[in-house]
Amino acid sequence: MKILAICGSLQARSANRALIDLAVRLAPPGVEVVPFASLGDLPHFNPDLDGPACPEPVLRFRRAVADSDALLIVSPEYGHSLPGVLKNAIDWSIGSGEMEEKLIAITASTPIAVRGRLGLRALRDTLSAVKARLIGGEPVVRGAHEEADLQALLRTLAERAARPPAGTAAAPPDVHIAPLGPPEQAAYNDFLLAGIAAHPDTLRIARADVEQAPFSTAETPWAATLAARTAAGTWIGVVTVEREQGRQKRHHIAWIYRMYVAANHAGSGVGRALLRAAMERARTMSGVGKVNLTVAAHNRRAISLYMSEGFREFAREEDAFRDPAPRAELSMALNLEQ
Repeated sequence: MKILAICGSLQARSANRALIDLAVRLAPPGVEVVPFASLGDLPHFNPDLDGPACPEPVLRFRRAVADSDALLIVSPEYGHSLPGVLKNAIDWSIGSGEMEEKLIAITASTPIAVRGRLGLRALRDTLSAVKARLIGGEPVVRGAHEEADLQALLRTLAERAARPPAGTAAAPPDVHIAPLGPPEQAAYNDFLLAGIAAHPDTLRIARADVEQAPFSTAETPWAATLAARTAAGTWIGVVTVEREQGRQKRHHIAWIYRMYVAANHAGSGVGRALLRAAMERARTMSGVGKVNLTVAAHNRRAISLYMSEGFREFAREEDAFRDPAPRAELSMALNLEQ
């Protein structure tokens, strides 16, 4: 398990940086605390820079956040608030989604218990913008109980990171996920058309695409379309997983296609359960060692889900599709062989 530790102070001999150094030494068994030492390299946040030519320090920070299981932020209080360099880093991650619903422990190193609280409150408010799952929030007072208090925070953070968020590990008990067959092709395409009508900005396919060439639901050794349905038979989600069938040298890659959950079931765990079922199906496909997918760059809920299941961004395409507004799209991948 990897915990990324971020210090909100750039001061060379900062007490908060010293607390992170202590966290490295006190990490629980099986946990690695990795300090991020380049916060000062981030340029001032500017949306104009956030595109194909995004600065390398920003990409490095985003990758570090994405590749961690949880964050530990240790930050001083500056002017009754959080330091500007820390706020700047968070701003760089809001639009790209790396901190979305991330598990984050926050604290500060202080000489007495009443110090640092306004800064932590401001940090908590800022992180609410990304719906971060926060723990801690109390300063760690330097002195006799410093190690014990820090160990307790690290232990809680590691235990929380080791289990999925409540309510998201599986679909609701009255939901059944199963592969579809040819007799269900018409119902599948009708459900997909309803999704396109409701969310034209997140699904790259158009109504005309489905009407002119309906998607097949036939299950083969290298392809399957899964549907989530209630006990009453109501369709609430679908996903397709398919191994590449063209070039021989790409037969190790499977793709997730047309992942869609009805809006009234968003956040219920159906999407996660569908994704995990698709991944299990991919693992049964001969030779598959990697799974790719694409997702609209503004679909932060979906990106957060994919990242929490281990997918990582490897490309971004501007103006990938239009609805009619130009939409950017991310390509993400999960290596099954690691």
